[in-house]
Amino acid sequence: MRFAWLYLSSAIATALVTTLSARQVSDFDFLPAHNRFPVFSADPSTPDFSIQKMFGNEDLIGKLGATIPLAQFLLNNKRLQIDAATSTISFFQAPGGGLKVISTDFHFFTSASVEWTPTFSWRFGFGHTSHHLNDNALTRTPALTPTNYSRDYLAFDCLISIPSYRAMFYAGINDALQFHVSTNAQESVWILLGGVPVKVRILESCDLYAAFNLRFRQEFQFAATQNFQVGLEFASENGRVLRAALDLQTGKDNRGQFYDKPLDIATIGLYFDL
Repeated sequence: MRFAWLYLSSAIATALVTTLSARQVSDFDFLPAHNRFPVFSADPSTPDFSIQKMFGNEDLIGKLGATIPLAQFLLNNKRLQIDAATSTISFFQAPGGGLKVISTDFHFFTSASVEWTPTFSWRFGFGHTSHHLNDNALTRTPALTPTNYSRDYLAFDCLISIPSYRAMFYAGINDALQFHVSTNAQESVWILLGGVPVKVRILESCDLYAAFNLRFRQEFQFAATQNFQVGLEFASENGRVLRAALDLQTGKDNRGQFYDKPLDIATIGLYFDL
């Protein structure tokens, strides 16, 4: 499967270079102001700045992340954009008013996206993620054994917009080039994902939104992790977005250090999309 992905990547790159050399590129923009591929608000790994407070305890989830558009241009009337995204996600426990960092997950993803039609887009990219236990986790739970968890992968996502309903549908796959859990190294371990966000305008520059995200992981016979999110979205003229939302996550834990454990949490949080 790795060779199939490499062949596809090489074919896309060759076709792109050949087309670029044969056609005039127009409307080139270096470091454009906006991302063409929208944020998947209910996907826990989406790169944004956020803080979430769990219900039932004092624990927190903090995330520092952003997607940076590097370049975009028109090619044969199709808009292409190249971007890079990164995020750091940490889980905190707060016993007695002090914060203890339990785990930290690092994500990096770079991709090329194509706006094929006004309502259909796709992107293809490469990503890396590694997940780590922090010292506080080992101090609080000495019996806890760190897991060497990392994943290099190729991903393909597609997006269908439904403007009349202010809704989208997205779906994607990613396939591990290398997938490490402890001392086990595997290839071609798939993740399938999909979701639907919907918005309703209630005030000027303010939307009520609801979003749903599903993630299926092959290492658990494609067991699902579900994420539901509902909240308010405030948009500025420069494209920045602030969201205040309730979030419910259930299913397998997305954290690599607890990858085989169930996770059922509800949070309230603030999210800032750059």
